[in-house]
Amino acid sequence: MKFSLMEWIGKGADIAGAGIAPVFASSLGDPTGGVLAQLGVVLTKEIIDYAERVQSESEQRRSAAALLIAGQKIQNRLNAGEELRSDDFFRIRIGTSATAQTVLDGVLTKARSQYEERKALLMGHLLANASFDDGLSADDLCWMLSCIDSLTYRHLLILAHFCDQTPSGWTSNNIGQIHTRSPIVLTQIAELRSLGLLSGHSTFEVSIEIAATGRLLVQATDLQGELEIYGEEIIRTIASPQPYAVG
Repeated sequence: MKFSLMEWIGKGADIAGAGIAPVFASSLGDPTGGVLAQLGVVLTKEIIDYAERVQSESEQRRSAAALLIAGQKIQNRLNAGEELRSDDFFRIRIGTSATAQTVLDGVLTKARSQYEERKALLMGHLLANASFDDGLSADDLCWMLSCIDSLTYRHLLILAHFCDQTPSGWTSNNIGQIHTRSPIVLTQIAELRSLGLLSGHSTFEVSIEIAATGRLLVQATDLQGELEIYGEEIIRTIASPQPYAVG
């Protein structure tokens, strides 16, 4: 059967959501027009090369969904008058691939293995935001992809909650209260602190806040939008600490 890029991209529509119209999937899959034409032939070739690899049906759906989300967001921002980053992100450099190629391959490769499918969409948001932000280097983006890949979706919602709530109200001395609500969430907060995404452990009563690296990850992946829709349990579990009883 002849390979169809438009058909492959369309497989991600059910994960990407009802807001992704079939006509947009078709436009994105047309190398002669739409977003791909604006991003350049290098990325089009990268996508075709990736899509033709042997993958299961579910792997195709996840990676295509990440591309759909990225493509839609990029197109929306271009329509709003924004311009793509002006550094060498999209340019071919002698002897090496364009940075955008490396990031795109990382997004597609990691997205396909996400059993928590919402994480595949976060990778799509990362690719879109990276296309406009020349402050995000290839090394930064590869690190962020690895974080999304290795953390659970709930880890990421926890991170978004701490980004949304500043100050958090939690300190090294009272964070144990969360154990009565969810011991696993407490452990996941500790893991985020160990990774440097939340402020680290201390023997003093210091506030637990999101670290600069954690904030960057939240912003680059539009995680606060995820928190608004899917974060009710996390928001309830990490509600403000209860005051200690006196006497």
